[in-house]
Amino acid sequence: MARGRIDFSKFRDVSEIKTARLWLAVFAELTGTLLIVLFIATAHATVTAEDLRYGQNAAVSYIAITATLAVGVVLQCMLPLSGGHLNPAVTVAFLVSITKISAVRAVLYVIAQLIGGILGGAIATAIKNDATAANNLLMGDVSVGQGFGVETVLTFLIVITMLASTNERCRPPLDTALATALAYGVAHLVSTNMTRTGVNPARSLGIAVVTNSFNEHHWLFWVAPLLGGCLAAAIYAMLDIKVKNDAEAIQRDNNDTKAA
Repeated sequence: MARGRIDFSKFRDVSEIKTARLWLAVFAELTGTLLIVLFIATAHATVTAEDLRYGQNAAVSYIAITATLAVGVVLQCMLPLSGGHLNPAVTVAFLVSITKISAVRAVLYVIAQLIGGILGGAIATAIKNDATAANNLLMGDVSVGQGFGVETVLTFLIVITMLASTNERCRPPLDTALATALAYGVAHLVSTNMTRTGVNPARSLGIAVVTNSFNEHHWLFWVAPLLGGCLAAAIYAMLDIKVKNDAEAIQRDNNDTKAA
């Protein structure tokens, strides 16, 4: 496959569905998503709605730190097994990007993530009696446009971080688990008192299902993250092509110099 181009064969290949390695990866996605939703939902249920509504720094920081640590630890465990997507927005972005992930793997990952989100929400509810405080919604006077924008931009940040940190040809100095955990931490610091930080449809769906708290803006927590992820995939692909072309030009210049 030429670098920088989507490999369309991955949309037709279903051969890996027969492999044990794929099903291990699917189970890892379910387990990892379950744990992340459990920890984040439990953190939300620990603080009061008033604390978040009025943007109390301690409450927001507590949730952001919990999310950062949870994502970092879980990713460290799941990255070798499945790539550590743990988020449908990430999986869809990897599917449509230059990264090779088959369509069958993407579909199974998303199903596993959604189930994991529901199970994580259920366990959080059992622990804290009520996880409604973690349900994503537009808080206070946050408009639909503001909520949509912040969810899109923050998911963009998370996905482009994962794409960059998993690029085998151009690995950055930070490892994937740490870089992605920090991106999730930034997302929670910015938007916890705006939308309770969705950026993950599996997390949004899981809590809404378990607490039966679907609201009129639930769609936003699907569309915005998926849009942000796809935008990140498209922009990173363009940047990656530019870097590759520059590297090839430098290599040609070096070869010409040696030949001369």
